[in-house]
Amino acid sequence: MAVPKKQSSRSKVRRRRSHQAIKPEGLIVEPRTGQAVPRRLFRAINLGLVKLKK
Repeated sequence: MAVPKKQSSRSKVRRRRSHQAIKPEGLIVEPRTGQAVPRRLFRAINLGLVKLKK
């Protein structure tokens, strides 16, 4: 099992973890209702698989 030889400093750990941050989702404005919806749901809404809350 791999074991680090020296303890990693806080700055090195945080610099490495900075790239793991969750990116904000892309939102698309739904033309019929004018409501902003996530890109992954846009097609499902158009196909009638998901209903938006008003």
